[in-house]
Amino acid sequence: MKYRVMPCSGDKISALGFGCMRFPTIDGKIDYSKAEKLIEKAYEGGVNYYDGAYPYHGGQAETFMGDVLSGIRDKIFMATKLPPQQIEKPEDMYRIFDEQLKKLKTDHVDYYLLHGISDMRVYNKVVDLGLLKFFDEIKKDGRAKHVGFSSHANESDFKKIANSYDYEFVQIQFNYYDVLRQMGIPALRFAAEKNLGVIVMEPQRGGLLSNIEDEAKLAHIKGMGTPAEMAFRFVIDRPEVTCVLSGMSTMQQVEENLVTFDKFEAGNMSEAELQALTKIRESFESQIQVECTACGYCMPCPFGVDIPISFRCLNDAHMVNMESGKRTYNIMTQRAGYPDSGAGQCQKCGLCETKCPQHISIREKLEQVRNEFGR
Repeated sequence: MKYRVMPCSGDKISALGFGCMRFPTIDGKIDYSKAEKLIEKAYEGGVNYYDGAYPYHGGQAETFMGDVLSGIRDKIFMATKLPPQQIEKPEDMYRIFDEQLKKLKTDHVDYYLLHGISDMRVYNKVVDLGLLKFFDEIKKDGRAKHVGFSSHANESDFKKIANSYDYEFVQIQFNYYDVLRQMGIPALRFAAEKNLGVIVMEPQRGGLLSNIEDEAKLAHIKGMGTPAEMAFRFVIDRPEVTCVLSGMSTMQQVEENLVTFDKFEAGNMSEAELQALTKIRESFESQIQVECTACGYCMPCPFGVDIPISFRCLNDAHMVNMESGKRTYNIMTQRAGYPDSGAGQCQKCGLCETKCPQHISIREKLEQVRNEFGR
């Protein structure tokens, strides 16, 4: 296992981190027997960063992490996140954090994040409720060693958030498919300039980049590596990245990822390999159903629809397969503790269309999402 240094702490973090949101399940609950074996294998292979969140697995993930990781607590770095959508008053932050510490069976979290900020409206709301004071307090008393935020925001909002507080690390979506859509390389460079650690989520774009079956796409990387390996290598290639998260749900995934992250490091990709991935991205783009850049200007929807996620899943369904797109859609729009944010909530008010810089017929496309995904 290769390790990289977290700028804010000097901690040596495994380049591969374990994302705790896709454990194997049985009857809707985490399959402890199978999931524990995955954690054991990852730890034996050198993985020392474990990333959870309050809503993962319907609130079960943190409890599982506490049960399984407590025996090696002093040898690993534990991360989890504060859900902004569930904060309505200042007391909610303290209540949720106390609950998380109990579930995790620890007296501190090594890396604590504000979860999934996609626009300034949500961020400003929690700041007004005392978020920054809360962060100051839990850092001062040692219950959170380092604080950061995870974000799907556009580049401008990402920079505003990063500059609004003395954040020490960030978690962003980064992969070769989204490199031109979300914050991409400019965000990595910005983070490096601010000496921020960078945790990467969705390096496989929710399985889109690892489950390629189209022979025309596969031909571009023939002899170079598997689709999953190539996607990981693209992220590993960037020296600004501290840790790459993978939500591993099978032993095969764990074993293959351990090999990849033991073999490759920053600067591993040739120009020919990078060009091959560009060609695959261009092929994916030709199958896009909605030209949505996930800028978030259409949000918030007054009826709770997560428009960017709905369109992303619709595109994934056509670029990979319907089953994959629908599965991701259901996970992302029916999260425990959150209102239903699926396309079925749309009341066709049209407010979103007045704000969309791409001039997308959003109501029409949400109807397509509802028809194809069944809700």
